Amino acid sequence: MRPAKGAPHIDQDRMISVAWELVEEEGLAGLSSRKLATRLGVSGPALYHHIDSMNELYGMMIERLLLEARARTKPCADWREWMSELAINHCQILLAHRDSGRIASLSQPTDAMRNEVLPDFSAPLMEAGLSQRDTLAATGALGSFILGYIINMQHDGHRELANSVHQASDAFTFTIDAFVSALAKRLEGLPA
Repeated sequence: MRPAKGAPHIDQDRMISVAWELVEEEGLAGLSSRKLATRLGVSGPALYHHIDSMNELYGMMIERLLLEARARTKPCADWREWMSELAINHCQILLAHRDSGRIASLSQPTDAMRNEVLPDFSAPLMEAGLSQRDTLAATGALGSFILGYIINMQHDGHRELANSVHQASDAFTFTIDAFVSALAKRLEGLPA
């Protein structure tokens, strides 16, 4: 959204950083447009010259974490290794940010998510020979699994229950390994 004439300029990168600072301090409940605007030194209405809604801001916040996961995951010849590393990096980055699971579940997907992140996350599977339909289904399923895991691990009761039954991080790794193995079988033409 274009700022109104005379509205103070808000740097998008700074706005996202300050939003994460507020979440780290007080959780998602501590992130309001009023608090964010105050921290940025602008009036509340001025903030909405730069974003349409808090859901759009949440999308921008999650986009930053997805881009960080993408940057941290180096290309490699074996798509299986790449996908496992991407999932682990994605999970670690989300877990490092308070309430990121809830923020992701409320976020409005950004153009960069659609036009950069998803194609980049899908490319190794398509290059390995998986159809576009199956690739999109696989990346969607993987993203949904990671988000569900993050939401559970960021909830004290769910995390305690999971860890009382098994080591939650081992379950994550087991699931990623099983997921990658199933995709490999599909690529080999075997029943998954």
